Amino acid sequence: MSLPGGNTDIIRDEVNMEVDRIIAATGNKTRHTIAILHAIQHKFNYLPEDALRRVSESSEISLATLYGVSTFYDHFRHTPVGKHMVHICTGTACHVKGAGLVYDAFIRELSIPGIRMRREILPSRRSPAWGAAPWHR
Repeated sequence: MSLPGGNTDIIRDEVNMEVDRIIAATGNKTRHTIAILHAIQHKFNYLPEDALRRVSESSEISLATLYGVSTFYDHFRHTPVGKHMVHICTGTACHVKGAGLVYDAFIRELSIPGIRMRREILPSRRSPAWGAAPWHR
């Protein structure tokens, strides 16, 4: 993980210390993989590569397993995102009600894709139906 103009060694040390705390609190066995990934993402708001490497060095969990699990589940992110995530349902019922138009208008009005700064502030994501929309009840 590196930040523009930042000292990457200091940042890497901070990531390592945080990951070590997470492993100590969660466990270092393969069965703890999802809990560790959740904790790392909760702390950093995504899964930094340095954090995953540290987990593989400090636990029984291989880097391949970490990447396999974290790329299998849509919940995990490998790139930084903003503090708030906007999910727009595009499941069948929502699609029929015009979710695509809502999503397109949202993107157009906020200019999210293509403008990195805006994307980091308020990213968006198409999501499957959750059954929470009024017409799902």
